[in-house]
Amino acid sequence: MPIQALLLDLGGVFLIPDGLLVTEALMAVDVPVERADFERAHYAGIVAIDQGDGEDKLRYLGRYVEALGVKPQHRSPALDALLALWEIPSINLWRQTIPGSQSGLRRLADHGVPLGFVSNSDGTAEEQLRQHGIGQIGSGEGIELVVITDSAVARLAKPDPRVFGSAMSALGLAPDRIAYVGDSVRYDVLGSEAAGMLPIHFDPHQTCRSTHEHKHIKAIIELEGIL
Repeated sequence: MPIQALLLDLGGVFLIPDGLLVTEALMAVDVPVERADFERAHYAGIVAIDQGDGEDKLRYLGRYVEALGVKPQHRSPALDALLALWEIPSINLWRQTIPGSQSGLRRLADHGVPLGFVSNSDGTAEEQLRQHGIGQIGSGEGIELVVITDSAVARLAKPDPRVFGSAMSALGLAPDRIAYVGDSVRYDVLGSEAAGMLPIHFDPHQTCRSTHEHKHIKAIIELEGIL
């Protein structure tokens, strides 16, 4: 059956942790960071989460600081500094935009594709979408969205497939008519697949190491060929 609507994740698809804040936190503990690629570091951290068990934040940040090029002797203070930084509200940390994602989403909206978001967040997802001009419920600066589900508000979180229930109901379509786009295999691909949707892995640097068969895209605009 053809896909008729789209749900998306926010973090890792539209926003990543702000590299300037990360740099400031590391400089405060005398950890030098030069020519760092904060976008690649984020996806390296996601691969670490997808590859193993254990505490996700530690796995993510451990691989993140490594991908930033932090030298082994500096990694312990760097990790401590970033663990503290990651305690601030998401709206203050996840504010670096991913090039092309917003314009790609607008192209889909222009084609009349119903759109919504399902995000593991801390209650600030709706405000983040509004502040960055990505979208909102009803009219506004961003794209008009059908639904926004924030895990902290829903009291359910991915990969639990139940977190997608209200969003799918709002779209008024059967799950197999809806695609979900996220940057994690464990949380997004497997969670949305369990809910009956088509999972699409947002993988701009082609870092996925999973043996699980699923679709990949490097940019939101590629969804034009799927929807």
